[in-house]
Amino acid sequence: MASGLKGLAWVYDTRLLEKAFRDPEAFTTRLLPGAVMLVWEPPSIDARIANQCGLFTIMNHPDDSPNAFLLKHCAQCSDLVLRFVIDAKAKPEIRDMLDQNGVTERTLFPGLPGLCQYLKRYYAKVW
Repeated sequence: MASGLKGLAWVYDTRLLEKAFRDPEAFTTRLLPGAVMLVWEPPSIDARIANQCGLFTIMNHPDDSPNAFLLKHCAQCSDLVLRFVIDAKAKPEIRDMLDQNGVTERTLFPGLPGLCQYLKRYYAKVW
């Protein structure tokens, strides 16, 4: 573990990220051996980010590949990375379940574009 990194977190918010790495240079200079992928929870600066509860992955070097990183660690620790493949035939049923729980285009993409996408999908079933 690098001397600048006091602890390990599963997900970093902006405060923890600033605490672990004094500046962006400290993260990109590869203080940690090899490629590093961090999961970052951005601040909810607008309704879309807040509604999506989104997370971003950040690699410590622009040449590193997230796919290669995950494949390497999946091979080393098979229980670390899971891959879910959803059959295309199951997607409408999953979509209905999400709708029942209030996860729609209207909530994920607030504003007119999300509402239009939701109405387009909703009324497409009727016509």
